[in-house]
Amino acid sequence: MVTMQLCFLVLATAAALSQSTLAQEATTEGYNAAGTTSFNYPKQISKDQKEVIKNVVQALGGTDISAPKLDSNPNPPDEPPPIKVPDTVSAEWHNIARPAKAKCAVAVKPYMIYSNAYEYVSPDSYKAPTAAQVPTVFRGAVDLTLFSAGTTPIKAPYTVTVTSPMYNSVLDVYNAALGNSTNSTADLQVTSSDLDLLADFSNMVNVTYFIDAKSQDLAPTSVSVNGQLCSVQLNITLSNIVPPTTDDTAAFAAAAVEQSTVPISVVNGQFFGTNGQPTTMKGVNWFGFETSATMVAGLWQGPTALTQDFGIVLYRIQLLGFNTIRVPFSFQILYNTQPSSYTASCTPVTDVQVGQSVIPPGTNIPTNAQPPPQASPTGGNSGTCNALVPNNSVYTRFLWVIKAMVDNGFMVLIDNHLNLDSTAVDNPTAWVNYWKSLMTGIIGMGQKYQNAVMVDILNEPDSRGLTWTNTGPMYLSVMDAISSISPSTLFFIEGMGQLGYAMCWGDGFVTDPYLIQNFGLTDPKPFFNTLKTKSYKNNVVISPHYYPPSISGQSFNYTGVGLFTRMQNSFGYLTAGTGYNGQIFPLAFGETGSFYTSATDIAMLADMARYMHNDYSSLGGGYTANDFPHANLPSLYWWDWNANSGDTGGIVMDDWMTIIWSKINWLIGAVNLTPWYLTYNTGTTPPPGPPPAAPPPTVPPPPTVPPPTVPTPPNNPPPPTTKTPVGPP
Repeated sequence: MVTMQLCFLVLATAAALSQSTLAQEATTEGYNAAGTTSFNYPKQISKDQKEVIKNVVQALGGTDISAPKLDSNPNPPDEPPPIKVPDTVSAEWHNIARPAKAKCAVAVKPYMIYSNAYEYVSPDSYKAPTAAQVPTVFRGAVDLTLFSAGTTPIKAPYTVTVTSPMYNSVLDVYNAALGNSTNSTADLQVTSSDLDLLADFSNMVNVTYFIDAKSQDLAPTSVSVNGQLCSVQLNITLSNIVPPTTDDTAAFAAAAVEQSTVPISVVNGQFFGTNGQPTTMKGVNWFGFETSATMVAGLWQGPTALTQDFGIVLYRIQLLGFNTIRVPFSFQILYNTQPSSYTASCTPVTDVQVGQSVIPPGTNIPTNAQPPPQASPTGGNSGTCNALVPNNSVYTRFLWVIKAMVDNGFMVLIDNHLNLDSTAVDNPTAWVNYWKSLMTGIIGMGQKYQNAVMVDILNEPDSRGLTWTNTGPMYLSVMDAISSISPSTLFFIEGMGQLGYAMCWGDGFVTDPYLIQNFGLTDPKPFFNTLKTKSYKNNVVISPHYYPPSISGQSFNYTGVGLFTRMQNSFGYLTAGTGYNGQIFPLAFGETGSFYTSATDIAMLADMARYMHNDYSSLGGGYTANDFPHANLPSLYWWDWNANSGDTGGIVMDDWMTIIWSKINWLIGAVNLTPWYLTYNTGTTPPPGPPPAAPPPTVPPPPTVPPPTVPTPPNNPPPPTTKTPVGPP
């Protein structure tokens, strides 16, 4: 989800941060995980620390068993220490500098803290970042793990000099003092004798500095100690966080709830669940793994397990009738961020209390009615919330969350959000490899989990100005990679590059030549043409995002014939008839949502639901399915569960407890959501109705030739809506 105003980017102003605030934020968010301690004597070095040293030594010398994946130095010296990637290490090592016979070595780990592309919430950034503009300002932390690669120690005091043409200024430093600093070079002066570098990789010393930069490329191009250039390697993972070991995956498999399943599949546009039966996606988004929350969000909200415990919240979501959850994530969060712990004391609750928490006022069911039991509780009623949530790495935690969701009967859609992680743009090859690595980890958990996980390849590419021209091939590369190891996985793809036709971020699948030419749209036909040659073509799901006026800024054609025409031209045609040159696609809306308080939003969502169900009663003028031929489209993911969504609010209010029943009622009608209390069928007094809908703008009937069009948006978008960030107490 990103903020949209007439589908244009809205500028945001970045607040200046003091050095003390910066350090506080970095420490809070885990960006300085390695930057505060040195380990000077082998007997004091832990097993994990020894593994880091071992891997650096192997990376710098020995038999070259793997060619470098990236080398920023096009003319390396004649005698470079070769990169060696151990068989047991899946982390990627990149050469930055390889001076011959270097006496010092550095492993670099950079972390993005801030970019002015997004609304930023200080200090914890629990609120989902909101797209504002193409980034021009970057702030980050860089961890340097220093070694003496020679036979003699390097005694403090010594000066570490970092250089990069991308640097504006170094702001602060841990374990050293900031000396001379220019717009490309800084001297970091290490003075404490506790930070001596012992000979022959016998210890490691960590120095962290904070940087303002011209790009997201935060790694230095060279590092020297006392004027002598060091070998520099970039380790893309924090402390070699790698996919689970055999023991880890065996533990996942051993703990699995036994259940015979088949892969989620699609036949003629109809979804089939892991039980092999027809199903629809009754979904909700639950974000957090793409932010510094490092977990699905809201688990800071006590005092009871109803809001504070992951497993109990998951149970509440299931009792409301949802059968699938879309989980946004960032690779940078999974691999480069230390997890925040949510293990804390809380007030336990009973199943009856959980069931009562998701029943609307005025519902007449027995007061002692028992909800269906949770299939696989995660221990939240012990008086300690989130006791079983892993705290060793975000990656392991992410897999654990997927496991818990699947064990409780959910289908899971994992979604790579761009946010502060622009890997897909900066290094598409690495991005494809990350996707394959992540899916490999899921496969390692067991067939049951592989069967229940779907892939939303890239969230709202328009947020970074991507088009079908450059992103269509990226989609295909990810699908090629994942299908080679998991041929049954479903792929959700989002549209892009068609803002001229008011197709907002996540929408935009128009292939009609007239519309492409006259509205300046990028053309997805080359993507679809190539897709038709692929073995996985029947595993691809069209997944537009569709938002009402309070979010999209749309001031016309958001109801009635205008709305139906836009939806039909973008994606409806793909689901029926001949589809795209004979290929029929299934469709599931990946996002829609609203505070559901404005009359225009309510009117738009009402007509959107009518389009989903081929209901033409509101159009007048004798319109029928022949005018808008498309399949019924009952699959959708609401944005979102989270109370801290600045654009839409959540299914729950700011207390993370109270359900907003007007949203649930819309989902009951739109996707046949069936909360558990409806099984009693005993009459319900509905919550107060929404305000009356404003009459929609009048639009003419769609012409038959040329194809229906939508007026060009006005040149001047309305001023952006000011949002109040919502975060933990």
